[in-house]
Amino acid sequence: MAIYNSFNTFWYKLSSQQQVIVIWVLIFAVVTFIIYTIYLIITGIIEYNKPIHIIKILINDNYREGVDSSEEFNNLFSMLHTPFQSDILTIEIHKLPAFEGMIITTRNKSKVEFISGILTNMEGVSIEKIQEYQDPLQYFEAKSIEVKSSIFKSTKRYGNFKRTSTKFIPNIQKIIKELSKKEYLSIILTIRPVNLKQKLDIKIGELRYKVYDNKNKVPNQHKQHQIEKLTQKNEYLMYLVKPQIVASNKEVIQKLAGSFNLVSNENTLYQVNTKYNTKNHRFIINQSIFTTLIYWLGLSKSSYMNTKELGSWLYF
Repeated sequence: MAIYNSFNTFWYKLSSQQQVIVIWVLIFAVVTFIIYTIYLIITGIIEYNKPIHIIKILINDNYREGVDSSEEFNNLFSMLHTPFQSDILTIEIHKLPAFEGMIITTRNKSKVEFISGILTNMEGVSIEKIQEYQDPLQYFEAKSIEVKSSIFKSTKRYGNFKRTSTKFIPNIQKIIKELSKKEYLSIILTIRPVNLKQKLDIKIGELRYKVYDNKNKVPNQHKQHQIEKLTQKNEYLMYLVKPQIVASNKEVIQKLAGSFNLVSNENTLYQVNTKYNTKNHRFIINQSIFTTLIYWLGLSKSSYMNTKELGSWLYF
C-alpha cells in the first residue's frame, strides 16, 4: 500500500507531458523486452537443433601415464574461448555396448579441424572423426532401457575451484574399468565460453570501495577475502560448465559421483537428478541479460569455471 501511495504521489507531481514521456518509455521497454526474448528463443532453437560433429580421442596410456598436461589444456581452453561465437563443446567419456572411450563434440564444423590439430600434437594422443549417426548417446534412447541422469551444480556462483591437477579423467577411467559388463554410463562435460571479465571487475571495484568501515576505517576482512577470491577467479577467461552423468541405474551414478569432489576448493559440485534428453545434455543456454535472474531462481544448470580450473580438471 505504501508503494502504491508513493507511486501516486510521484505520478501526479508530473506534468501531462512528462506522464506521456514515461508511458512511451515503458512501452518501448516492454516492446524491446519482447523482441529480445523472441530473438533469444529463435536463436536458441536454431542452435539447439544444429548437428554435432564428433571427434574420438585415442590415448596411448604408455605415453600419457603420469603426464600432467593441465597447463596445456588451460592454453587449449583459452584458444577455444570465443565469446562472440560462443561455441558449445563437450568432453565425454562413454562405457556402452557399442562404444567405449572418449569423444569431443562441437556444433561448429570449423572447430573440428582446430581441435584435431591441437590434440594430435600432444604426445600419446590421436584422433578419429566419426559420423553423427554413430553418436554414443543414442544408446540411451532405446525405450526398453531404464535411464538415470544427474547434473552437478556449484554451491557458489563465482567461487573458485581447484587450480592444480585433479586427475579427474584418469580416476573416472579407473572406476569405469571396475564396473560390471552390464553397467553402462556416459559422462558429458558441456562447456560454453562467456565474457564475465568486465562484470567481475565492476564487482571487485564495488567491494574495494566498501572494504573500509565508514566509522572506524577498519578493513572489512570478509570483503577483502571476497576481493582476493574474485580477483583470482578473474585472472583467466571464463566458461559456463554443465557436468552430467547418464547411466543404466542409479548405483552406477553413485559410484562415480564422488569423483566430482576432486575439483572442490571453496566451491563444490553437488548432484541434482534430471530427466534424460540427448540434445539438452549437450546444450547450455547462451549468456543473456537474464543470467543473474535465472541463477538466483535456481533455474541455471551451469557453473562458472575459468580456463585454469578447467585445465586442472579436464586434461587427459
